Amino acid sequence: MTTESWSISPSMPTGTERQYASGFSSTNSGYVFGGVNSDYLNDLWMFNEQSNQWVLNHLYPLLAEPDQAVW
Repeated sequence: MTTESWSISPSMPTGTERQYASGFSSTNSGYVFGGVNSDYLNDLWMFNEQSNQWVLNHLYPLLAEPDQAVW
């Protein structure tokens, strides 16, 4: 019998703190896109459940703007 449980995953790397980011999950990975710190951010981070690590997946090639979302 499998039991459902929660565990704490590692935080994103230092220096990537943000607010107002977009997030989603797909298969065994979680994603965080953009957000704001002192600037608008255009990065896409992926959390790989199998390796238990955050990886910078992609930099969106255009300037980030408010209210952008994952597409």
